[in-house]
Amino acid sequence: MTSAVASVQRLALLGIGRRPDGKALTASIGIAERKADGIKRPQDLSYLADQRMYMAKRAGRNRYQADGPSNLWLSPKNQQG
Repeated sequence: MTSAVASVQRLALLGIGRRPDGKALTASIGIAERKADGIKRPQDLSYLADQRMYMAKRAGRNRYQADGPSNLWLSPKNQQG
């Protein structure tokens, strides 16, 4: 597991906050890493992260996308209203 994915998983356990109405904030995140993905140019890194973000969005709410299947972003206890 890459350090970026591990960081997102730690954040998922804590949640990312609440909206003014008290509902959990949601996020779709694309993860790309220079070394793990073998990327040389910064613009390619941004492009890959952007593509993965859209993959996460298509997979549903509260997801992150790294190099494998899309994963749930927030744990069920953090999603409760």
